[in-house]
Amino acid sequence: MSSNSALAFRRARDRARLLVAASDAGRGKSYELDQKDMCLHAGLAMLVAAWEAYLENLIGETQRLLSDPLHQRMSAVLSLLSAISLKEVKKFNTPNAENSRNLLLIHTGFDPLNAWHWARGGLNAIQTRQRLDEILRVRHCFAHGASIPTDIYWAKNRTAHGHLTKTVLKMADRFLSHMVTATDTGMINHLANVYGVAAQW
Repeated sequence: MSSNSALAFRRARDRARLLVAASDAGRGKSYELDQKDMCLHAGLAMLVAAWEAYLENLIGETQRLLSDPLHQRMSAVLSLLSAISLKEVKKFNTPNAENSRNLLLIHTGFDPLNAWHWARGGLNAIQTRQRLDEILRVRHCFAHGASIPTDIYWAKNRTAHGHLTKTVLKMADRFLSHMVTATDTGMINHLANVYGVAAQW
C-alpha cells in the first residue's frame, strides 16, 4: 500500500511520462529539437513539482494520522502544530535534499536521510542526497534559461551539448519514484516506532 500522497505523486509522474513520450514526435530539424527540449524540460519540471507536492501532502496526511479525538489535549496541540505546518508548507518551494529533510523532520519528527539511499541505483545515502540536489539544479537552470552545469555528468547529452535526453528523464523518474517509496516506508516505520500508530497505508 501507499500513502494518498504517493498515489498523487504517481498520477503526476504519469503525466510527466506523457511529455517524455511526446518528445519523440519528430527528429532532425531544429524546430523538432526545440520541441523535444520543451517536452523534456517540462517533464523534468513536472517530476520535481510532483516530488514537492508529495512532501507537502505527506505532512498533512501524517499529522491527520496522529490525531486522536479521544485525547483532547493532544488533539489541541496537534491542531496548533498543523496550523504552523500549513503556513510553512505554503512557503516550501525548493525541494532539495536539505529542505526536504528539514520539512519532514520539523513537522513529523521523521529524519529520512538513512531511508533515502538508493541501493538499486547504486547510490548510498550521501550520493542520493547529491543526486536530488543535482536534479533540482538542472531544473533550476532550465527554468532560468541557463545551461546544464558542467559538473553534472549524468545530465549531459554527448551529441547535443546542453540538451536533456529521454535517458536522463527516465533516470529522474526512477530516482524520484524511489524517493517517494522510501519516504513512505520510512514514515510508516517512524509512526509505528515513535508514536505507536499503525499507518493506514
